[in-house]
Amino acid sequence: MKNKLRNGYSTGTCVTLAVKACLIQLFDKKEPSSVGVFIPTGEFVKYEVYNLSKDENSAKASVTKDGGDDPDDTHGLEIGCSVTLIEKKEVVFKRGVGIGLVTLPGLSLDVGEPAINPTPREMITKLLYKEAFKNRYEGGFIVEPFVPEGEEVAKKTFNPRVGIIGGISIIGTTGVVKPYSSDAFVASIAQGVRVLDENGGSHVILNSGGRSEKYVKASLTDYSDLHYIQYGNFIGETLKIIDQSRIKKITICIMLGKAVKLAQGYLDTHSHKVQFSPKWLSVLAKDCGYNKQIQSEILKISLAGQLPSIIPMQQSSVFYQHILKKCKQVCLPLLSSSELEVILVTKDGILIDYEIDSVH
Repeated sequence: MKNKLRNGYSTGTCVTLAVKACLIQLFDKKEPSSVGVFIPTGEFVKYEVYNLSKDENSAKASVTKDGGDDPDDTHGLEIGCSVTLIEKKEVVFKRGVGIGLVTLPGLSLDVGEPAINPTPREMITKLLYKEAFKNRYEGGFIVEPFVPEGEEVAKKTFNPRVGIIGGISIIGTTGVVKPYSSDAFVASIAQGVRVLDENGGSHVILNSGGRSEKYVKASLTDYSDLHYIQYGNFIGETLKIIDQSRIKKITICIMLGKAVKLAQGYLDTHSHKVQFSPKWLSVLAKDCGYNKQIQSEILKISLAGQLPSIIPMQQSSVFYQHILKKCKQVCLPLLSSSELEVILVTKDGILIDYEIDSVH
């Protein structure tokens, strides 16, 4: 029996913990070795804290981000915060080292704000006012999160392409990071769509990941990074999100393995959800007029990547044109008005367009 994957905790939870350690230093005049807070799920989370420091009106503390068993770029990072007491009763969020700056409209934050999302802001604000009430403190707070390695790590994330520069985002809606959860990925898709929409983009170019995007960018050179959104396996979810926007044209760029699954009707192409079917492909070859020998050879393969050795991937190939046609037929019912095109991307970076006149 496999061990259950371990949950982690969001950057928002980490900053909230650091804030709690700062407040203990300021109000209780103590240096805690660990602190705990309640997160939106109702769970009580406790972390060790370090790099504590304090002067008359401010304090600083850090924790180490635990992403659990999720492949999280921020796992193991130092995430800290400084809290400064001020006379005016308000909470002011400032951008520390390694925290991103919002530079484009379309996010849940105003341009010029530090990339600290609404839920972490709410968690931190509630904690601050609770502790202020308990300690009969009537002033306000400046909250300045920092992540020493944040600027470098942010280069691995989607932040730069949605206009968040100079660092990571402090995020989280529940406080918990679930291993291999689709929630965060779909949320990043929605964020990318919003930013493109709010900045006047009418054409989105979808691709499954870094390799296919590199090939597509080499051919479609008239578009900025803003226009490219990676759907991973979540084609259906992505199209539903786009359909709620003002974007008028959608180009789906898809590599062969995912294209075969999509053509069969699977809008989530993850291998855990759908298995490769040589039988379906053999029947498709028959419908396209290929002989029994080719049909039989297709039945023997175990990966879509083996198909080109039987039927070469070319623009004029009726077989691949039929795959593109079926992909489009599966996607169109999710769209109310947007124009849709589907492009097959070969492993050599060649783009095969769907030619409507060649497929009947």
